Amino acid sequence: MRSKIKDCFNVSEEEFSDWKWQYRHRITTVEELEKLIPLSESEKEDIKKALEVFPMAISPYYASLIDPEDPDCPIRMQAVPISAELQKSFWELEDPLCEDQDSPSEESCITHRYLTGCFSLFQTAAECTAGTAPASAESATENMTILKKQSGKGSSMSGCILK
Repeated sequence: MRSKIKDCFNVSEEEFSDWKWQYRHRITTVEELEKLIPLSESEKEDIKKALEVFPMAISPYYASLIDPEDPDCPIRMQAVPISAELQKSFWELEDPLCEDQDSPSEESCITHRYLTGCFSLFQTAAECTAGTAPASAESATENMTILKKQSGKGSSMSGCILK
């Protein structure tokens, strides 16, 4: 599969091994994906429906790990979205951590749960330092690191505490 991908992208081994090249050449559409793995018409339609809601960005290296002949390939199942992901089960909550009740407004990314401060969710340390957050990037990064440690291993939560 690796050689098929390298041929498709007309790329050398050196370029293929470059993470920047991998990032620039992520597979984000059904048309790009079907050049690499066979897709039925129903699979294509399912992926297109899922892509209306969820993004897909598969690096060529990760795509090279997919078994193109196995629709149940575990890597394929992780990387390629399907329309079943759009169905909500009755047990899924809109607000699983009950944070909405602690937010000052519906548009806010702030959770005001504590008397001495509030918690604001951000994507990056730069966003955290852009507003009225901690005074320096170092302190913002430190706060985010603390929060990540407190939220447990593997958590994608990031933010900073505003005082």
